[in-house]
Amino acid sequence: MHVHALAADVAQKIGDLGGGGHDGRAAVAAGGAVAAPGRGKDGQQAQSDRGGGRQGHCPTHTTENDYRSLARSAVPARPGRQTSAAVDPLELVALCAWCFAVALAGGLVGLVLGNIRLPLVVVAASSPAAGAGANIGISGVAALVAGLVHVRAGRINWRLFAWMAPPSMVGAVAGGYLSGLTPDDALLAAIGAVLLYFGLDLLRPRGGHARRAARTEDLDIPAAVAAGALIGLLGGFVGLILGALRMPALLRYVGEAPARAVGTNLAVGVCVGGAGVLGHAPGGVDWDLLAIGSAASIPGALLGARLTGRLSEQALLRAIGAMLVVAGATMIAQATLA
Repeated sequence: MHVHALAADVAQKIGDLGGGGHDGRAAVAAGGAVAAPGRGKDGQQAQSDRGGGRQGHCPTHTTENDYRSLARSAVPARPGRQTSAAVDPLELVALCAWCFAVALAGGLVGLVLGNIRLPLVVVAASSPAAGAGANIGISGVAALVAGLVHVRAGRINWRLFAWMAPPSMVGAVAGGYLSGLTPDDALLAAIGAVLLYFGLDLLRPRGGHARRAARTEDLDIPAAVAAGALIGLLGGFVGLILGALRMPALLRYVGEAPARAVGTNLAVGVCVGGAGVLGHAPGGVDWDLLAIGSAASIPGALLGARLTGRLSEQALLRAIGAMLVVAGATMIAQATLA
């Protein structure tokens, strides 16, 4: 399932569990609609003639599901801008804490982990589509901040980055245009299964001994180009940066050392994330939520990136393996629940 459709499903399921308890925060306006970019499906529309507060008269044709579908909708304050709906302060605190924790773990092991952050971002967003765009932006900011720390520490292979970033971005754009031609749920589950395999492989006592190049010149550049294009294409299909899938490719097939693979993967993720925000901008991005989530992610990304240099190679490989298992299990769960 594409990330916009996934976000909509997450928001609907949360509304069902909550029993419509957030009706008082619904923002209803005439003709407002948000559609997922690059998809043919119309976004959910909030119509002003369904108005009426919690104590007002509700027309008989309006169902309870209509109100649930409006519970997290909001209309831009002006064209081209999405702003957050009224959100409970405790929800914002939980969102900030989660963004910090995800950025810390991602900065440590060189992963963006946007799919783990996504459900909570969607809850606080003005709409599922705007929340998906904000989530990609938060991922890009966290990757950029952690990447700057890795740059100062010399943990980015710029030659490898130059070969891998362009095909990753081209593949992501192509995947975005071709999305919908494949069953997204099955694709997401397959990617999750691959992540589980690589994660468990790294956690095994001898699972992390991938091919290692003695010098930068000995890296398998064709494998880096092919992996970048393929992973970018898959990410475009499902609407994710997929740094978690790029990391094992860097370790196992390209032959990069773990510490430099962490920094290089984040640098490539910055480029893919920036392209993703630009792609989501026409359909709406919750810029307020992007700013809040980014502010909470920055200290976590800084701390996580600084901790990378304090881990031994084996400890770093185990940490990467653990995060791959979590990311893979989350993807499979999302595909199953969708």
